[in-house]
Amino acid sequence: MTFYTIKKKGLSYYKCNKCRGMNINATKSNKVGAHELFEKKLGEIQISEDLIPLLEKQLALTFKKNNIDVDKRKKGLKSQVNDIHINKEKLEERFAFGDITKVIYDKYYKIEDDKEVGLLNQLNEPVFDLSNLENFINTALKFCSNLKRVWQLASFSIRKRIHTVVFSDKIYLSSSKDEYLTENINSFFTLTDTLSRECNEKKKGLDNRKIEKSSVVAGTGLEPATFGL
Repeated sequence: MTFYTIKKKGLSYYKCNKCRGMNINATKSNKVGAHELFEKKLGEIQISEDLIPLLEKQLALTFKKNNIDVDKRKKGLKSQVNDIHINKEKLEERFAFGDITKVIYDKYYKIEDDKEVGLLNQLNEPVFDLSNLENFINTALKFCSNLKRVWQLASFSIRKRIHTVVFSDKIYLSSSKDEYLTENINSFFTLTDTLSRECNEKKKGLDNRKIEKSSVVAGTGLEPATFGL
């Protein structure tokens, strides 16, 4: 979609470069504009405030479990680095006693060295600080429950990041120009939408005991960076 303005009319539009006759007002005029339709879409998928207490519990469990998994992974990486140091020492010893040529020594020492660099890079990756977990989750859920309002107040760069976070793939305007369609929404919002509908149908919310037994809900896209807007 290409954005353009007709100065004489003082109106702005979006035009599809691949579709014949597919134009839509950017903002309100006689009909709802593209911007308002997008805000409506955000309003439909933002999480219900009624779910926040349950999500706070689930997200806390999720991050704590993931942190345990990270610790195990780090120990495994450190063990591999230690094995590489042993291999390097063996290469140095064999070269010192003339068991291998310098060409062979250089070749295999570089292989081990490259492995070590890769492992050290993984070990140095930042780990989420659980000490600020409660504040992080609270801020994240406030953002997710006010997507429409956040979008309205955000700068252009922040709007781009919101779009990237919420919609995993492209978003399309329907041929009737009355709604946006997309095949993929961030799995977190898909989950919360399902929970919201279930809560509304049962009209009694979710049982807190199910949170403890449920599978980890955090999927792709639900990392600390997700809400670092």
